[in-house]
Amino acid sequence: MESHDGLAAFVVFAGVLSKFATLVRELDRRVDQRTAELKREMIERRRLDREIVQVADREWRRLGHDLHDRLGQHLVGTALAAQAIKALRCTAPTFDASVVMLPFVPYAGAHEIY
Repeated sequence: MESHDGLAAFVVFAGVLSKFATLVRELDRRVDQRTAELKREMIERRRLDREIVQVADREWRRLGHDLHDRLGQHLVGTALAAQAIKALRCTAPTFDASVVMLPFVPYAGAHEIY
């Protein structure tokens, strides 16, 4: 009877060991799956980070160009107004220059930049 009990214990042990091996393989498979998912997510995050930097750079350049263009237009307009005032002062010494400069101070388009 002892050998029968030993055999039965061995069969039970082998079954438990087989089940344990199956569980370990399943756990390894899940770890591999999660690791692959994490790697994909990390790659996507790096791509999105680069895209954010590129969009921010484009916006800074666009804002810089827009600011440059508007400021350039304002300065040209101011220079032309100053030339007109100078010409008018030569021909009409009592001319009030503030009437011509009023549209330029403060810069009417400044609120659009911000």
